[in-house]
Parts: sequence; C-alpha cells; structure tokens
Amino acid sequence: MLAKNIDTLVLGCTHYIFLKGMAQRLAPGVKVISPEELVPESLTDYLCRHDEIRSRLSTNGTREFLLTDLTPEYQKLAGRLTGKPLSFRQVKL
Repeated sequence: MLAKNIDTLVLGCTHYIFLKGMAQRLAPGVKVISPEELVPESLTDYLCRHDEIRSRLSTNGTREFLLTDLTPEYQKLAGRLTGKPLSFRQVKL
C-alpha cells in the first residue's frame, strides 16, 4: 500500500471491518474507510425515506447464533473480533 502512495483504503466488504485496526497500524498515514462508518447512516436515511419498509421491521429483536461446529477457539475469536462476549448454540443438521 505504502509503496503505491495511496492516501485512502476502502474496505469494501462487511467482514473486512476486522482488518481496519491492522490496516491503520500498518499504514498510519492512510485514511481507512470501512462499512461500519457508512452502512448504518445510509440504512437509516433509506428507512426514513421508505416508511413502507420501516413499518414492517421489528425494533426489539434478539440475536441467536447457531453453528454446526462450535469450538472454544471460535468462541474466543468471535469475542476478540466483536469486542464483546457472544453466546452460541451448536446444532445438528
């Protein structure tokens, strides 16, 4: 990146946000733009303009993470990536 003299790096996929910190450390003079900066504001704006969709959405839902292979390593990594503890449930298909 630095050899190409870029000034901005766009992380164009939602799971790339986990690379943002690393990119900022490796290229401190490069502006890093990631989806968590753009998507919430864009979605909020869209929903404000489209009440027919917003009115059909729930605002008090819960999250449940179901996995077919649940390991302690995965749980640890998920916690590191999100910065908060998550609960998972293993299921058989």
